[in-house]
Order: sequence, then C-alpha cells, then structure tokens
Amino acid sequence: MKRNYSLIFRSALLSLILLFSFSVTDSNAQNFAALGTGVNGVTVRAVVVYNGNLIVGGDFTTASGLSVNRIAMWNGTSWSALGSGMNGDVRALQVFGNDLYVAGNFTTAGGNSANRIAKWNGSSWTNLGLGLSGAAEVLEVHNSTLYVGGTFATAGGITVNNIASWNGTAWSGLGAGTNSTVSALRSFSNELYVGGTFTTVGGVPVGRIARWNGSNWNTVGSGVITGSAVYCFEQLGSNLVIGGFFTNIGGATSENIASWNGSSFSNMASGVTGGSVRAMTLYLGELYIGGLFTGIGGGGSLSRIGRWNGSSFTALGTGTSSDVRTLGVFDANLILGGSFTNAGPNTVNRVAKWGSIPVAPTLVSPSNGAVGVSPTPLMEWGAVTNAFDYRIQISNDPNFGSFVVNEAGVDAAEYQVGSGALNGSTVYFWRVNARNGMGTSPFSTIFFFTTTITGIVNVSSQVPERYGLFNNYPNPFNPSTKIKFDIPASNGTSNVRLSIFDASGREVSTLINSQISPGSYEFEFNAKDLTSGVYFYRLTAGNFVETKKMMLVK
Repeated sequence: MKRNYSLIFRSALLSLILLFSFSVTDSNAQNFAALGTGVNGVTVRAVVVYNGNLIVGGDFTTASGLSVNRIAMWNGTSWSALGSGMNGDVRALQVFGNDLYVAGNFTTAGGNSANRIAKWNGSSWTNLGLGLSGAAEVLEVHNSTLYVGGTFATAGGITVNNIASWNGTAWSGLGAGTNSTVSALRSFSNELYVGGTFTTVGGVPVGRIARWNGSNWNTVGSGVITGSAVYCFEQLGSNLVIGGFFTNIGGATSENIASWNGSSFSNMASGVTGGSVRAMTLYLGELYIGGLFTGIGGGGSLSRIGRWNGSSFTALGTGTSSDVRTLGVFDANLILGGSFTNAGPNTVNRVAKWGSIPVAPTLVSPSNGAVGVSPTPLMEWGAVTNAFDYRIQISNDPNFGSFVVNEAGVDAAEYQVGSGALNGSTVYFWRVNARNGMGTSPFSTIFFFTTTITGIVNVSSQVPERYGLFNNYPNPFNPSTKIKFDIPASNGTSNVRLSIFDASGREVSTLINSQISPGSYEFEFNAKDLTSGVYFYRLTAGNFVETKKMMLVK
C-alpha cells in the first residue's frame, strides 16, 4: 500500500499547531516615557490632537533640539515646527472647524501680526482680526462657536472683559464679561461653564464659577466659598468635575476638586492636598488629574498627577518632579505637560506619556482550524483596550517567511480580506499585534484556517464506483482548462488533493486540498500566472494517485 507521507506530515503539523498554540508574553505594566527628548523652557501649558498629530504649546523654543518657538507637533516618533511659531508663550489650543486655534501671550504667529490668538490651517498662520488686548488662558468650542477666556479687556477692538466668542468671522462679548481672569471653559448640559478668579459676572456676584446660557449669566450654586480659583473642568458621566484651588465649593468640603450634578456640588473623597488642580482629562474611561498637589485628602502621597477610580484617588507611579498643567490623550496614551523634568524615574523634559504596551490580541474568526472559509473572509479579533491600531499578517507559511497579507495601521478589531488575496482550498496562518504610543505588543497566538474550494462543479447526480482522473479539455489550452475527476462512495468524504507540477517536477499550484463528498467533479484551472510549457496534474485521494499531462500555449 502506497502511503501519502506529504499529506500525513502536513496533517500532523496542523494538529500540532492546533493543540499547542504559539505562546506569547506581555509586559503591560504602566509607566512614563519621554517624547523624544522633550522640550526646553519652563512650562508646557497646552496639548491637543490636530489632523492625527499631537500639538504641544508653552514657553519653550526647542523640541528635541529642533527650533519650534512655543508650539510643536509630535507625530508619534519625531517633532516638527509649525512654521516659525510664536514670539510669546502659548497657553491654549483648540480645534475649531478644520483649523487649529492657538492662544496665549504672543503678538506674532509665523512672523505676522497676531494679537494673542491665531489659527493654523495646516500650512500657514492667520490672525483673528485685531485679536485680544491681553493674555488668553483657555479656548473652548460651544454650540459651533469658539470661546476664549483670559485677562483682556477687548477682543477685535470691542470691550468684552476677559471672555469673548468668535463665530469664524467676528468677535462678540458675553454680556458685561467678568471682573477678573477666566481660566476655565467647558460646554456642559447645553450651557457654557466658566471658571477663574473672578467674583462677578455681568455685575452679579459669583464665586469663581458661572454659566452662560447664550444670552444671560447664571450662578452655579453658591460657587467657591473658601478658595481663590477654578482652573479646569471635565465631564465625567452626567456630572461636571471642577478643579482649582479651594476647600469649600457650594457647601461641599472637598479640597481642590468637586463634582456638580446640575443642581448641587458633592465632594470627591476628601479631594487632594498641597496645591491646586490645574488639568483634567478622561483616559480609558477614568478621570485623570494634574496640578501642584502632593497628597490625597485624608492621607497618602499623590505627586502632581493622579487617577480617580470612582471612589478614591490613586497615584501614577511616583508622579512628576514638578507641576502638571495640561493633560490629553494621543496614540492611546495619556499625555501630560507641565514644568517637570522627570516623570517617574525617567527624564522627560516637560512633556511625557503614560501608559503600557498593549497586550497581544485574542483572535476570534476564522476560528483555529476552521475549514470551508471564504477566500474573502472578515478577520476578527478582540479589541485591545489601549491599542491605537493593529497589524494583521496572513501567510501560507506557518513560520511567516512570506505574506499574502501584511497590513499595518488597521484601526478597528477587524480586517476584510479583498478579492484575489487568498486562493481556494488552501491552508493559511494568521496573527495580529497591537500598537500604541508606548510600543507594539507581541503577536497573538497563531490560528490557521482552510479556504473553501472555488472553481469546482459537481457535474453528475450519479455517484461513481471508482476513483478516476480524466484528460483535461481543451488541451493545449490558454489560459484555462477543465480537469474532471471522480470520487467514489467508499468511505464517505475523502481528503482530495489536486496539484499542478511543471516539467521539472516542481509543484507550482495546489488547486484542491480538502475533504470532498463522493461525486463526479470538474475543476476549471486558470494558468494565467504560468509560462507556456508542459505541465502535469496529479490527483491524490485515499490510496489513489494518478498523474496526467497537459500543454499550456500562450
């Protein structure tokens, strides 16, 4: 009895892969890391994502040694300048429409006059009319309008008193404005919330916080009762979180941070101690805070950056060496900027990222060992929480020495294989890894699957009595020919392999390698990728092996 050792070996190999998945390890401990070598100067004050890149603003003039002048762009691997930058510090960044808006205490942008506010369209700077008469601290988009707060009397030449709106073409005031600096703005519950050091808005007494409904000012509870400033807002669920420098806000005793539900304030544990809260953002569904604080109310260390888990504040490693002034998210990592030179044990120079390398994805579909898979399958895997994007590889080699698909930058936990990438009746191996700003995960466990047979037709309702391989037709051919074969009803389905060999005996194509039910079949072979010459086709099924010759003439 003649044994098909090639088939036996391949079956054994696939069984081993199915039983013993390739092991992967992950190192997903969270930590701080630098963005290049960071920036010089004293403080990074603002970060935002614009056109897929991280924009950083402050009082620095270089980033990783590159001249940038108070504003720079990080693409995930390197820094670049936005024209010639500004001649004074940048304190606020916001995307409005298709443009990046930048505010601070400068008078030129890209060498052109721009009084404390300007916009960048991706290639050049433009001013906003006459701009502002004093420094800007914060920008926010609310109801399709850009709002700016700071310490200025006029905007576009009109009196506004520390807060103004820009509709894309003109400036407007918000009533009579405030009597002191506006440091925080946030769109919340269809109103604009405003925070700062002011004690009146439109002549009405308030406690460092107020809200604007589009036509009138309103109080927010009794505001800050004990304290001097509100510096930042962040929405957490249906509540607005307020950060600043206070010990009592609206009757809630909560040091430097509290929550507003639309009608009353509540504390967040006992708050944070040792200094103000200056920045907040959401990352992976949790609230992160930064500032000058050094401890947790009630006891415990919290070195200028922390996380709120819903009931208490926890530290991020050993924190930073100095204050944190801005927080954001980029490349699936938390971004922090401030006056620090170290974050955790690492030298980062005023801007850093916090996160972990993603874990390896878990493959879902096609399942391991799946058969009859479409040649255009939707490949699916479990989403990795902190992944920015993925790479998928598909190969007919279990060692991935070559690829039929090697696609990076996949931004969802699925990939649609296009027509023509995979052959029918072929075993493929696939794996996926995940990436974010901290690095790339190991590859997943390797799965394999077998595509369904394509180009085969059952040409008879009769079940043959014996195996058979027949002459192809036409012969000679160009580029297609039909190969007919019979599979008898001997032992149910049979593993059938139909292969093409060149004149030297080298296998150049596997047309079928799959379980096939008894019947008479015809397979249309397209030799468009082969050169003219003599070829052989071989049918292997059970103990049956037969080979025939054909001629390709182009």
